[in-house]
Amino acid sequence: MARDVYTQRQEGVSIWVVPSAAITVSDPADKAEFFEPAGDKIYRHPTFFVLPDEINPTCDRRVKPMTTPQHLSYVLRLADNALILSQRNGKRCGHGPVREEDIALANISLDLIGQARLFYSHAAVLDAELYCTKKTEDDYAYFRNERDFCNYTLTELPHAGPLSGTARSDRDYAVMVVRNFLYSALMAHLWTALMQSTDAQLAAIASKSIKETRYHLNHASDWLLRFGDGTEESHRRAQAAVDYPMPYTREFFSTNDTWKRASPMRVSVRSPPI
Repeated sequence: MARDVYTQRQEGVSIWVVPSAAITVSDPADKAEFFEPAGDKIYRHPTFFVLPDEINPTCDRRVKPMTTPQHLSYVLRLADNALILSQRNGKRCGHGPVREEDIALANISLDLIGQARLFYSHAAVLDAELYCTKKTEDDYAYFRNERDFCNYTLTELPHAGPLSGTARSDRDYAVMVVRNFLYSALMAHLWTALMQSTDAQLAAIASKSIKETRYHLNHASDWLLRFGDGTEESHRRAQAAVDYPMPYTREFFSTNDTWKRASPMRVSVRSPPI
């Protein structure tokens, strides 16, 4: 009877028969906990192990021509830059000169987190094509050693900067503004170039990121001009904040065989004096 009633369209593969007293029924009041979509609760899904290739039906060893280790490394660098800078900026939330700046800084940090997530998701696809792995955003963000991150040194510099040794050495707002300005000035050019990438997903992420980066650049530029054109003290501190990270921008233009093969262009950025 069970076979005829429940598998009449041949959708079943086995039937379990148990005494009715052994069956436990969920309470309708628990519907949300049991049955609502749980895409954000990854711990409910067995995704934290990798099937061997020989029993992994989703593993396709046919790698796309564009998918190379260099390309994957390039995407990870873009993701790491956004993630680390967002964390650095997040540390300054709550210490802005006015409340509106705390909100603006939180939004900028969230934009960068969003960019990092998109790039990490894309990296997971590339990783799967190259090595038949099954990774998530969290694998890249939380389960790598610090030496595996390839972000620019500029993005992880402390906020202390030229005011080191003072009582407020970790709250130099000018250092944060200058860092955001230099990074955004670079990425505004880079996103524009990547929008023409033959990697369709990379181009799509760049198209989204350029809008956010233009806001980030305008925000940092406004503050930098305000500091530079303000008082002698604000000008002095802003100039010191510019002098501190500027040498690290050389890394923007450093190249090696990996980046020459992966980078869409060599970007030239000129930062105006304040």
